[in-house]
Order: sequence, then C-alpha cells, then structure tokens
Amino acid sequence: MGTDLPSSGQTSAADVGVSGSSRPASQARRLAIQKLAMWFVFAVIFAVLPTFTQFLQELQKKNHHLPGLFELASEADLYIVCMGLTASAIGQAFMRPQVKKQGVLLFWTVFNVVDLAVVTFLAAGANDEGIDKIAMGQQSLVLLIATLISTGWTTYICELELAQ
Repeated sequence: MGTDLPSSGQTSAADVGVSGSSRPASQARRLAIQKLAMWFVFAVIFAVLPTFTQFLQELQKKNHHLPGLFELASEADLYIVCMGLTASAIGQAFMRPQVKKQGVLLFWTVFNVVDLAVVTFLAAGANDEGIDKIAMGQQSLVLLIATLISTGWTTYICELELAQ
C-alpha cells in the first residue's frame, strides 16, 4: 500500500526526525535519554549529595540520632533543590531553538511555573519556629518527586528536539 519505499535508499518518515534531519528517531530518543541520565546525575544526585554526606557523618558520632526519612528530608533543603531544578527547566524550555512539541512542552512549562511558585512559598517559611519537621519532610519529598517528573520531562523533550 502506501508503506512501500523506493529502492533508492530513502528513509521512511518514522526513521526521520520531525525536523527533517536524517538522524533516525530511535537514535534521537537514545541521545535524549543519555542526556537525561547525565542531567539526573549532575543536577539531581549532586544536589542532594551534601545532605547524604551529612547524614553519613552524623552516623559516626557516638550519640547520633538516627532520623526518619521525613525528618531527614526536612533537613535536606529539598525546597531549594526543587527551586533550582525547576528554574533551570523553565529556562531550558524558553531558550530552545526549535518550537516542536509545543503543546506538551507548554503543559510541563506551566506545571513547572506553578511548582516553582508553590516551592518558593513553602521555602520562605521553612525555618520558622514551630514547623512540624515530619510534615515539612513529607511535603518536600512529594514536591521533589513532582519536580523530578516535570523537569525530567521538560529536559527530555528539549533534548529530543535538539537531537532530531
């Protein structure tokens, strides 16, 4: 039917990126995933590494207090981590050279802006007296997960556009 290709070596539309380049779509996805993995290592892991090393140092003390997950999260400055990741993703979305996948990227960018506003609001009161550390830890972990999903998708979409 309409799927037969001429024998002249032409590639199908599925093998060509949206921009018309000759890079296969599977290779573009692979490159975008590799860049997403690098983003995760350098932006996410290194952002929470100081808290993890502080936790390990506390374990070496004689009378150390072993905090629970939420208490540890409340001391991790995860709001600041979320703010940095989200601001970076918003900047990446606005500075990309191509304008493909506009609807999907617009959704994640709006989500990132709302996320940044919420995280900024919560971070402003994080050091106030009487804050429930467990509740703050729960909130910061939920927001970190939401931030990782939204900024991860934003990064992936932008890198996929560049790879095509």
